[in-house]
Amino acid sequence: MLRIGLFLCLAVCLLALIGQSLAWQGQFSIDPSRLAVGNVLVSMRELPDPNFTDTVVVLTHYDSKGTVGLILNRRSTIRLSRLFPEIKDPKRQQETVFQGGPVTPTGIMALLQARVKPEGATKILNGIFLVNDSKLLEKSLATPGGNDDLRVYLGYAGWGPGQLERESGLGAWFIFPGNTQLIFDPNPGSLWPRLIHRTELRYALNLSRPSGI
Repeated sequence: MLRIGLFLCLAVCLLALIGQSLAWQGQFSIDPSRLAVGNVLVSMRELPDPNFTDTVVVLTHYDSKGTVGLILNRRSTIRLSRLFPEIKDPKRQQETVFQGGPVTPTGIMALLQARVKPEGATKILNGIFLVNDSKLLEKSLATPGGNDDLRVYLGYAGWGPGQLERESGLGAWFIFPGNTQLIFDPNPGSLWPRLIHRTELRYALNLSRPSGI
C-alpha cells in the first residue's frame, strides 16, 4: 500500500507540472471540468480499486447528483443467447455481453449505433445512444447485425456527487473525448493498454521539449 500511495503522489505531482500543456483536441485531459456525458475515462496504472483496474469507461450520465458509466473493455463469456433465448439471428446469438461495472451486476443496458435516435433511448454522442428500456433492447436485438452496432452490458459504474471529480483531481483518470471509433473499438480487450500508452507517450514528448516551447 505504501508503494501504491507513493506512486499516486508522484503521479499527481507529474500531472500537475505538465498537465496544462496537453492539448485537449483529439488527445486527453486531467482537468475534472472536462467530465461530461460521452467522454471516456482511462484508469491510471496501479489504480488501487480492483473494480476499475485497467479499465476504459464511457460516461452515460453526468450531473450534480452523480455519475454513471459503462466499462468498455471487459468482455464476459456470457452469450446474448443465454440472456435473450428468443434471438433468431445466429450472429447475434454468438455475441457476448460486457461487464459494465460493479453496480447492479444483473442489470442490462446497451449502447447502440443509429442514425436516428430511437424512441426511448438516450443520446450519448452523435450516432450513439444508451438503451435501458427492455422492449427497445429486445427490438434492437431482433434487428440483424453484429457487435459493431450494438453492445450489451451487465451492470454499470457509478460515482456519488463530487466523487469522480475528486478522483480525477488526484490523477486517477485520464479523460478522452469520446467518439464512435473509441466506444465501439473492434478490439476492446487491448483498448486500455493502447490508450495508456498514448498518454505516456504524450507525457514523454512534453517532458522532452526544451522549456519555452
